[in-house]
Amino acid sequence: MWFLLPLSFSVHITTIFMLFIIGVISSKKVAEEMNESDPSVVVIDEATGMGIALFMLPHSIAMYTMAFILFRIFDIFKPSFIYHVQNIPGGWGIMLDDVLAGMFTLAICHGLYSIL
Repeated sequence: MWFLLPLSFSVHITTIFMLFIIGVISSKKVAEEMNESDPSVVVIDEATGMGIALFMLPHSIAMYTMAFILFRIFDIFKPSFIYHVQNIPGGWGIMLDDVLAGMFTLAICHGLYSIL
């Protein structure tokens, strides 16, 4: 999906913002209905996090692959305060750990791209 989007700041920001708002609301509702803190059926958090990780990256399979791998590492291992953020109640904790993983990935990808 992200490969098809134009490199437009406003399109990317709007898409990420809408995914985040919808994700907070819907993931809270699903978590309550399933009586789980972070149900595995909720994937809008990963979509939002990857959207952040890919934010304004140049269209490059290599960059996208690197962003995906880094995002999954941060999402799975949850280093630093990412781990603690997931304990925030409701849909916020479900969404924010992936948002932070996306932000760490974004910083690394843009940093590496600027020096390569």
